Amino acid sequence: MDEEELHNSTSLSEDIDRLEMKWTDNIEDKLEEWSSYCNITSQKHTKASKIKKAIFYILSLPSILVPLIMSFTNQFYGDEHIYSKYINSFGYLIVGTLTGVNTFLNYGGKYIEHEVASCRYNEITIEIESILIKKKKYRTAADVVIEHIKSKIECLNKFSITI
Repeated sequence: MDEEELHNSTSLSEDIDRLEMKWTDNIEDKLEEWSSYCNITSQKHTKASKIKKAIFYILSLPSILVPLIMSFTNQFYGDEHIYSKYINSFGYLIVGTLTGVNTFLNYGGKYIEHEVASCRYNEITIEIESILIKKKKYRTAADVVIEHIKSKIECLNKFSITI
């Protein structure tokens, strides 16, 4: 193997002659733009998570409380009461409907997915801030950082729940 073949077979991380991309204001501006995007997206996911969580609780709590109330009224008034059949029918209708809607629309799962997405976008924001706070001579090569951050954002955009 001659020297050129050896040079071409090594990866970039093993190439000691590789020139690193220097940090410029344009690169820092792009990272700040990505940081801002991730921060805004994180906040949107947090807001969506709170909304989904509230809907989840609104649908879940009556599904728990209505059967408790029904059992109390049946024990207290008995099955022979004139309104017993109506109370039971109405209660089962409410519980069935709320449980069905909650299960079908999966608000509990969606609020968790939004929470996870919010945390991950926030992690990228913090990572970018921790890179930019360092002096340029202590940073990893600009091209490596750009590719790393870009791939993380693309992955999150692809696999995160839609806002």
